[in-house]
Amino acid sequence: MLQWGLTIVLLLTTTIAVSQNGTSGKSLKLSVDVESAPRVGEPFKVSFTIDAKARGIKLGSLDPSLKIILGPSIASGERQIISNGKRESSSFSSFSYMIMAEKEGTFKIPAASVKVGSATYNSAVQTFKVFPADTKKGSETTAADGSTKHIDLNKGVFFKLILSKTTMYEQEGFLASFKIYSLYDFSFNDVKFPEFDGFLSQSIESPGQIQLTPEQYNGRLYLTGIIKQFFLTPQRSGELIIPVGKFDLTVSVPVQRAQDDMDAIFGNYLGSYQNIEKTFSSQATRIKVKPLPIPVPEGFNGAIGQFSMDASAPLSVIKSGESYKIVVKVSGKGNLKLMDIPKPVFPTDFEVYDPQENQDITISESGASGQREVSYFAVPRSQGDYTIPAIRLVYFDPAQGQYKTISSKPFKLHVDKGDGTQVASVSNFTQNEDASILSTDIHYIKKLPSKAHTLPSRNRIGYILSYIAIVLLTIAIFFILRSKNNEKTDNVAYRSKRAGSVARKWLKQAEESLKRGDSDEYYETLLRGMVDYLGSKLNIPMSTWSKETAEEKLLSFGASKELQQETVSLLSQLEFSRYAQDQSISQREELYRQCVSLIGQIEEIKKR
Repeated sequence: MLQWGLTIVLLLTTTIAVSQNGTSGKSLKLSVDVESAPRVGEPFKVSFTIDAKARGIKLGSLDPSLKIILGPSIASGERQIISNGKRESSSFSSFSYMIMAEKEGTFKIPAASVKVGSATYNSAVQTFKVFPADTKKGSETTAADGSTKHIDLNKGVFFKLILSKTTMYEQEGFLASFKIYSLYDFSFNDVKFPEFDGFLSQSIESPGQIQLTPEQYNGRLYLTGIIKQFFLTPQRSGELIIPVGKFDLTVSVPVQRAQDDMDAIFGNYLGSYQNIEKTFSSQATRIKVKPLPIPVPEGFNGAIGQFSMDASAPLSVIKSGESYKIVVKVSGKGNLKLMDIPKPVFPTDFEVYDPQENQDITISESGASGQREVSYFAVPRSQGDYTIPAIRLVYFDPAQGQYKTISSKPFKLHVDKGDGTQVASVSNFTQNEDASILSTDIHYIKKLPSKAHTLPSRNRIGYILSYIAIVLLTIAIFFILRSKNNEKTDNVAYRSKRAGSVARKWLKQAEESLKRGDSDEYYETLLRGMVDYLGSKLNIPMSTWSKETAEEKLLSFGASKELQQETVSLLSQLEFSRYAQDQSISQREELYRQCVSLIGQIEEIKKR
């Protein structure tokens, strides 16, 4: 009986405690909230809240520069919450202070404590910043009755274009940020960013909602936020201009009248807000682009930044007819997406196939960084020992203002006889290229056993003519093969001739990106493909690439004035479309069709 009695008493005590606390066993926390962006000489509110009936708040010692002018004001009650069709009630208690700061700086609200039943709960220490008082008058004047009479929004809302640098080398990227400063609530109606003529632009991904933070600027405290960021790469040297951007906003301006002196002190107003629609502009900005130093070293293909390179071949012994792979990986920071990854030079009797590329590149406030990995494939047709020259990456480091070269080791490859392949002794390709071609592409004519009888005169003439035809055909094949070899040796002509086939690969990648709905990759692939195609077709090095240079080269290539204008217009559209997010599917497909049509017209010029 004694045990039963003790159990009943314990249960009753627990029930009473839970009833008094109103917490139903849930975890409690005393939270603290400081009013956003307090300023010197202006009261701001500090609140402590707990989800229970609490009493007896105790606040630790404040900094001497913080003065309590009112409080604590205590409020408590019940909240009604409907969850899954059930109505639940929850208790709460709130304790508020009005505090004024006498100087700017970073301060702390010390821990406070409250009692819930017999338990004590403490808040965390809260750190906050006090901003200087406004040194300039507001952007509106007030009528005698207290209502707003005139509002100058240009003083209350404006945009700035902030550049990470204003002087750089061509092909050296920099960050361009469009930032809003506002004293009022606002919403966007339309945004038109400028055309970045003379730049390649890459849009930086940002959260859907602008993150506003307080910032003191020119004597006033504004709410500020980054609207959009672009990573820009200048394509030519000289002075370039970034034009103004246009921003259509609806600004909510208070039309207010103070109720009395006490309400005016603590920021309680009667009145409403007036919505004003207005177009704002960012400022045009000039930048200075320095040309790359002269002389440009051999092998430089427009790589700008800080890079490292790793080149490797998984195999050193294979059989003829098997695939041989060299992997080149370039990592670092700079124009990774635009630069040409260095290629190995395979022996002339190797069958070379299209490379495969993987990339992991991130565009952020610090620029473009990551890596590109390209696998090059070739199949040897004959056995022998080969030496593939070292792979060199020549790049320009803008931080040090000088060119640098990274080089791999030469690749040694031994090729054994493959099954069903011809055995031929092939010397190192660097010593006798023509002999290598002849030994594999022109075979001996097998001699047939002779006949003892004499041919008729007509048949004899026919055989003589046949032998002459075979000799002439052999000579023709020899010169055709040597011409092709010379064409490959002449890298400029070879790149120009293969530009069309390379462009088809870019177009295919762009088409796949469009099907996936990846608009950023789609526009970037189209633009990079067109730049690569025109650079190869017209022999324009990346270090001197620009739309104006392409226009001039097209003229000497034999293009019409209309085709020149169409090319420049298409490049401008591609640059703009990368950040024009409101384009429809049909507009994207039209850009693709224009690229295909333009490449076809240029390819037809030399066929006429």
